[in-house]
Amino acid sequence: MSLGNVEITGAFFKRYYDLVTSEMMPYQWAALNDEVPGAEKSHAIENIKIAAGVSAGEFYGRIFQDSDFAKWLEALGYCLQKGDLREFESKADEVIGYIEKAQQPDGYFNTYFQLTAPERKFTNLFEAHELYCAGHFIEAAVSYYEATGKTQALDIARRLADMIDRRFGAEDGKTRGYAGHQEIELALLKLYETTGEGRYLELARYFLDERGRQPHFFRLEWEKRNGYSEYSQRRQELPEDFTYNQAHKPVREQEGAVGHAVRAVYMYAAMAEAARLTGDDTLFEACERLFDNITQKQMYVTGSIGSTSNGEAFTFDYDLPEATNYSETCASIGLIFFAHNMLKSKKDSKYADAIELALYNTVLASIQADGKSYLYVNPMEALPEASAKNPDRAHVKTVRQPWYGCACCPPNIARLLSSLEKYVYSYEDGTLYVHQYIASRATFDMQQQATLDASSRATFDMQQQATLDASSRAKFDTQPQATLDASSRAKFDAQPQASLAIEMLCDMPGSADVNIKLLEGACEVVALRTPGWSAGATFTLNGAAITPEIIDGYAYIPTTGSGDVICASFSLTVDLIRANTAVRNASGKVALRRGPLVYCLEEEDNANNLHRLTIKKGGNIALQERSIAGIDFIGIEAEGAIESDSGSGLYTAAEKTVEPTGLSFIPYFLWGNRTPGEMICWIREAT
Repeated sequence: MSLGNVEITGAFFKRYYDLVTSEMMPYQWAALNDEVPGAEKSHAIENIKIAAGVSAGEFYGRIFQDSDFAKWLEALGYCLQKGDLREFESKADEVIGYIEKAQQPDGYFNTYFQLTAPERKFTNLFEAHELYCAGHFIEAAVSYYEATGKTQALDIARRLADMIDRRFGAEDGKTRGYAGHQEIELALLKLYETTGEGRYLELARYFLDERGRQPHFFRLEWEKRNGYSEYSQRRQELPEDFTYNQAHKPVREQEGAVGHAVRAVYMYAAMAEAARLTGDDTLFEACERLFDNITQKQMYVTGSIGSTSNGEAFTFDYDLPEATNYSETCASIGLIFFAHNMLKSKKDSKYADAIELALYNTVLASIQADGKSYLYVNPMEALPEASAKNPDRAHVKTVRQPWYGCACCPPNIARLLSSLEKYVYSYEDGTLYVHQYIASRATFDMQQQATLDASSRATFDMQQQATLDASSRAKFDTQPQATLDASSRAKFDAQPQASLAIEMLCDMPGSADVNIKLLEGACEVVALRTPGWSAGATFTLNGAAITPEIIDGYAYIPTTGSGDVICASFSLTVDLIRANTAVRNASGKVALRRGPLVYCLEEEDNANNLHRLTIKKGGNIALQERSIAGIDFIGIEAEGAIESDSGSGLYTAAEKTVEPTGLSFIPYFLWGNRTPGEMICWIREAT
């Protein structure tokens, strides 16, 4: 559904969207143009100008620097869909024009290789990020086209995708390769859905299916270039296996999440979407297995993933250290993409729960309250002295940074928060699903897409067409089929369609009472997610108590028509969360959670050396209205104790002195918005 069909009205997330439009997007534009004093240099837009021949100079930045502007452009598209940031449209058009000038006749575009090493194009997919950058531009072009109707960026993206399609594949004369950093797969699937060009779907499937097959492409490629590394500029050995890139075995055979966390969840998100579009059950089964492994064995209590800074990676099941975790912001955003694509195929609340957990905690924690500085790493505990003096903890920043040399996270945050509407609802086969409790108004087109036949939907290469059936999109025959151009797509979308209008009132995360009104039109059923954090729920329909059927965490409520009012009250208590005993670092500790929010302790509200604190098991807990950096929230006050030394030696047989003390917890997403100091999420529990 169009983002313009949903309007977020709730104060909590409206504040964040307003922050995107008023602060984050203008600030990031300035950063991309190297106009933020004290911030690390980006040079991303200047690289594009140099490649276009309108500026002089040399390439600067990471090998994937192009992707920073692309993600910003994608976010701009989402904002423009809602009528915001029109003042940036001309600026974006100007840069898109530079990209068109820079794009080579065959469709290739990548400023690093065009300016630095044109002779080495596509010789090092293992580490060079060409397909990753291409994918991010394609996603940006789709978003911008959907917002503006302008085809310039989309035409560039199609030429780029066509060039990739001509070069890669299983056919004779093509390179049997795939990306070292996944992203192109997701992008091709979006491009397919926008243009109806079936070759893009098939290319995405090829990239997924080819991964991990033998003989191994990365090794063959390495031998061909004599081991030359684009990063070290010298010969470099390959790893013994390719778990880092999730290329150690075919994707359908992978049992658990391994390697670089962002690459993993981007790939899993593409697998889930490809499974939906093609009706591929074996691919979806692999996605289910991988999702459960992440969320049940390798995810932090805040919804972050990636436990080590060495490779920004997963390690092994239940290895979730608190002091040195990596938990990259992009990884949690990728997990949200993965869960969202799973939810499209299977309405199970565990997917929506994961979106909620990662969103409220890790994603929001990565942003300073003013929207002008960010966290790349999202620690479970922070100690400024350790970050400054212990090399093993140097990656943990206790103060958010104005920009990064590797600035993948800030524009990724912007593109997620600017498209938040698409995660709230879905409408399928007469059922309106409510996935996230974010106060909003929405309208839904109720005419089914099945009326759009194959001849106007897509052109397909029929070599692998047998796997496509009605459950994915449509039945196809072997007759030549025309592509769907912008005019025919607009004509279809302009057909009169019945609509359903609703309003959801709620005050999450402060309150767990939800009120849904059917304002116009009707649907057969409204399905409400019952959050995993709620111990129980009550429901009413037009004031009368009801007991709906609950299937896979959704309460299915038959409706009677326009004017219906559905109310749900979920249990919003302070829970002391305990980790599985296999999580060694959390043994004997608890984390506090209230609804979707995980809480933490900061030095400013408590004693220093927070590791000395314990929380009293069964002690009194109270709620307190508070505010930090202009953001109102519910704080938690609890009974605890503080441990002190009874002697002065480094080691002693003397017992410690323990005295009662009060504990003051704040939501994790607000940590680091005051005086820099310590922070912990897990606290020892004592009687």
